[in-house]
Amino acid sequence: MEFHDLPEIASITSMVTLDNVLPGSEDQHNGDYLSTIVKKCTTFCKSNDVSDPIHVLKIFQKEIVTGRPLELTEETSSTGIYGETNFILVDRGDLLKTAIEEIRAISDMRKCLEVQFYGECAADFGGPRKEFFSLVLHCIKEEYFEPVREWSDDYEAVGRILALSTLQNGRLPRIM
Repeated sequence: MEFHDLPEIASITSMVTLDNVLPGSEDQHNGDYLSTIVKKCTTFCKSNDVSDPIHVLKIFQKEIVTGRPLELTEETSSTGIYGETNFILVDRGDLLKTAIEEIRAISDMRKCLEVQFYGECAADFGGPRKEFFSLVLHCIKEEYFEPVREWSDDYEAVGRILALSTLQNGRLPRIM
């Protein structure tokens, strides 16, 4: 199947659901939870010849990210954007330190991230979150990868930030 032959993203993502496989949120703390999502989405992509990375990412986003939608849509712009989020408050002047502290405090990494910068009152409908990811990825690159830094306790939080950026429409990490 060629790229132009692929069904629209909306029709692809509406076909993928884990409601029957993972009935309750209590299962998300089970070690097999993410593995089940990966297997289900991978099987779906293979059986439907979905190979375009953007389409694959959208399928995974639909199953992994919970709470408020990641972006404003035509529908949400008129009805409002609602849902649970992981709210973080970060300091532009000490972005990496405050980002790592805030990310470490998150217990459910699946919820949509809502970002606010100290002293600013912008509502996050995707813009501040994307700006945060862009800025923090640059800081991570400088601090941990130019040159590559020896082991640090911060690496778990750094990995979480890289994963969140990928899954929540931030910049793709091109650090390594």
